[in-house]
Amino acid sequence: MSNESTLTDSEITKLMVGRWQCRPYVNQGMRWSYVSEFTADGRCTIQGTGENNGQTIPFNNAGQWWIEQQVLVYKIEESSIPALVGRETRDPLISIEPNSACWRNTAGHEAYLDRITE
Repeated sequence: MSNESTLTDSEITKLMVGRWQCRPYVNQGMRWSYVSEFTADGRCTIQGTGENNGQTIPFNNAGQWWIEQQVLVYKIEESSIPALVGRETRDPLISIEPNSACWRNTAGHEAYLDRITE
């Protein structure tokens, strides 16, 4: 994967536009899986599930996104989980290529994304 220090925020933004599947990961006992869509106008939707002890919790979020000093900033404006509305996350870039990316999420875990090309 590309070293993020060689890319500008503008270049990272262009690479992020599109649909991405996050590789499932576990955080605080929950197994998370989701699809994100980043649009060129700064909008983002995230649809996925959290699973724990056989219980599945679906979620749908929408909001704004931008890249700031190689950090993916996402502000949730709408969510199927009301407590998330207004939350802003800041995930530093670890690496990015045209079809894959890795960010350090707010919980400190590496989140790997694969571009959906269909």
